Amino acid sequence: MNLRVSNLMSHTTAAVLQKIFSAYGRVISCKVVFNNVTGHSCGYGFVEMLQEAEASRAMQELEGMNINGRYIAVSVAR
Repeated sequence: MNLRVSNLMSHTTAAVLQKIFSAYGRVISCKVVFNNVTGHSCGYGFVEMLQEAEASRAMQELEGMNINGRYIAVSVAR
């Protein structure tokens, strides 16, 4: 299951997302999206998890979690 994680601070990395989401199950990939022109973070990223049940649990429990000073939003990626 692919999740969208938004409201990330500009210095939040894929490694940070990997560490946080790994507590809920196997993470296949993590990506933070950057602006191609400026090179700055767009403030969101994607986490792909192997099991749908683990991804659902992570989505429910991490919604509104404070990461690096911001409260993140986690939803199913479309």
